[in-house]
Amino acid sequence: MIKETKFISYEKSIPELLDGLDFGLRIIREKKIILKPNLTLSKEFPTTTHPKFIEEIIKYIRQYNEKAKIVIAEGSGGDPTEKCFKELGYKELSERYDIPLINLNTAETIRIEKPQFKKFDFIDYPKILLEGFLISLPALKEHIEATITISLKNMLGCYPSKQDGKNWKTEMHQWHIDYSIHDIIACKYPDFAICDGSVGQTGNEISGSPREFKILLAGDSLELDKRGAAILGHDWDKVRHLVFIDELSKK
Repeated sequence: MIKETKFISYEKSIPELLDGLDFGLRIIREKKIILKPNLTLSKEFPTTTHPKFIEEIIKYIRQYNEKAKIVIAEGSGGDPTEKCFKELGYKELSERYDIPLINLNTAETIRIEKPQFKKFDFIDYPKILLEGFLISLPALKEHIEATITISLKNMLGCYPSKQDGKNWKTEMHQWHIDYSIHDIIACKYPDFAICDGSVGQTGNEISGSPREFKILLAGDSLELDKRGAAILGHDWDKVRHLVFIDELSKK
């Protein structure tokens, strides 16, 4: 199930969106909640996850569950993660709300082997992501290689950097990125997703045309990404990683 709401402001629209899904009741007993933004210094807000978007989600969670440990976790593929945290306003956010920042590129990992993997024999997966309620928090935008980059592609940041001499951030590009998206999702499917389409992309990576969406979406990751694909003008069944994960969900 997903819900979408017109964007007015983060302060007004996020509570309205999450109330419509009874999200507060869903997380009321969670002990650890992991917020996974999409952070890169090479893009401007909101094509990288805005800290004000995250801040309102933190406020909402604490309204319903004061005891849950909230962490923000990211493993940037293009820029040093710690630099992203600092320059994009996440270090300040962390200090204001006493929330740890976890660099997934260097976090402790556990080796996962699954017959469902399409390309990898195993993946060294950040252990912390298996220990809590994982929320994918992307912006709504297109991608030249993957067609769209929303909540499922956002999980590529869960690949660590170097483990035992293996650079996963490089390894995931050995083949078309859709296969690597599938395999990281097979490790753990996000428990929930909230997508920021408050402005949308300032430039369409595929057509080059600027767009404004003025919308927020939340709910199940796969269904959210199917809806996001439609908003961006794509048939979801033409987006290879959505087809892969749709098939995975039925196994």
